[in-house]
Amino acid sequence: EPTTNAIDDTTIFVGTHYHDFLNRQADTTAGSATNASGYQRAFVRPPAGPLKDIGSLGGNTAEAYDINGSGQVVGASEASGGGSLDDRAFIWQSDTMQALTATWGTPVRADGINEAGLVVGSATHNTSGTHAFLWKDTNGNGQSDPGEVNIFGNSGGSRGSS
Repeated sequence: EPTTNAIDDTTIFVGTHYHDFLNRQADTTAGSATNASGYQRAFVRPPAGPLKDIGSLGGNTAEAYDINGSGQVVGASEASGGGSLDDRAFIWQSDTMQALTATWGTPVRADGINEAGLVVGSATHNTSGTHAFLWKDTNGNGQSDPGEVNIFGNSGGSRGSS
């Protein structure tokens, strides 16, 4: 049994959403922690509840990088246990983790999500290296559909879309 609060553990990265910023009333926390098997796992924690492992995209590890007020969590997960070269960006919502996909390449890390549900991160383009991406669920189905992940070049200008 640990003698310290899990939040004090240096292996945990914590991101907290505050539903009332002025009073600093925490809503839900998201982050990553090392499990008993030694793997980094993404978690959510409601204000009065235990850590909940939110799963992976088939691999051993997953890390959560941001959470918004709707409880949507974004991060990176191994897709099939193949290591960091097999990482995929994800969004977790309604107790389901889903990979963000694109026809032009592979979104590998989702770094942030805002209150409107817009996701930003980095992606590997099939022919031109690593670029920033923006995902917007334009049809509102909660899934990554063709045309919803846009890639941006180093200068911030649009380079195309899926």
